[in-house]
Amino acid sequence: PTMWLALILGAAAASEPRVRLQAGASPDRPEWTRGARADPTALVQLTFLLKQQNVHMLEKALEAVSDPFSARYGKHLSNAEVHAMVAPTPAALDAVRTYVRTAVGAEAAYATPNGDMLTVTVNVNTAERMLGCEYYAYTHATLPSAVLTPSYSLPSALAAHVVAVSPTVQ
Repeated sequence: PTMWLALILGAAAASEPRVRLQAGASPDRPEWTRGARADPTALVQLTFLLKQQNVHMLEKALEAVSDPFSARYGKHLSNAEVHAMVAPTPAALDAVRTYVRTAVGAEAAYATPNGDMLTVTVNVNTAERMLGCEYYAYTHATLPSAVLTPSYSLPSALAAHVVAVSPTVQ
């Protein structure tokens, strides 16, 4: 039964409108050489970077604690208070965790205390299916080689909550 559910959900996700993303610079730059398609069985750790909320509130708090004329001068936020303030919405966390669980059958792990980064280790074949892309081996004269893709896509509903996925275009 779980296999059929995964197939049905996978088919639904495949037919859902997708948003193509190219966050930052493409790996197709002169200093990087694109090689052959990546080994489909090689493992990659996908990191989903979720949109933070209340960043404007954090900026105001930082200004207030830095302003000698403010009543909040010197009253810095704790690390926990900062994490709580900018944490992604519960809907964003749920959307990404559900997407990963449906696509991989595993839970995404929290990479940060406030959940703005979630990770899952998958093989290249699964990453390509999840991100609607093709991974390639890239080499650089002075940096370690990398498995990257020039672009990727996410279902529209998920893309609304995600800033970027790594490793992809950077």
